[in-house]
Amino acid sequence: MELYIDSADISIIKHYFSLSIFTGITTTPTFFFRNNIMNYEEEIKKIQKIENAWIHIEALGNSVHEIVENGKSTHAVGGNIVSKIPVSKNGIEAA
Repeated sequence: MELYIDSADISIIKHYFSLSIFTGITTTPTFFFRNNIMNYEEEIKKIQKIENAWIHIEALGNSVHEIVENGKSTHAVGGNIVSKIPVSKNGIEAA
């Protein structure tokens, strides 16, 4: 079994990773915006420096094109990034 921290808050991620029971992080751009983080790509790079772990990030958009482009831009940050696609008509088409 793998456990993932579901957060965009670096202090929370650091704290829970110190327990050595988590495999990675899962988050969404919405979490970044809720924490007043507007440049989430830069924040992803900060998270990557905490731990060389997989980061699962939801790709957002109102159309198939937007979902695909958001997933590509997030993945382009580099490292161990997995794009999560929402289960919706557009999300399924984007996959």
